[in-house]
Amino acid sequence: MRPDGTCPFCEQVVDYKRNAKSEAALARGEEFSAQDEVPVPWHLKLLLVAAALYLGWRAIEGVGWLVG
Repeated sequence: MRPDGTCPFCEQVVDYKRNAKSEAALARGEEFSAQDEVPVPWHLKLLLVAAALYLGWRAIEGVGWLVG
């Protein structure tokens, strides 16, 4: 997807919010940067925390297995 919310192949608008922000910025004479507009999804953060907890617990079990 292009920064203005359009498809690079068919030129149709895919992301209407991003396209509206891009058009408003162009109307003001500013350059639109979509890099600041994309937040990290909450479920990705949750997945990373869950993976860290799981791997930490497995490391503790691995040390216990080596000692025992």
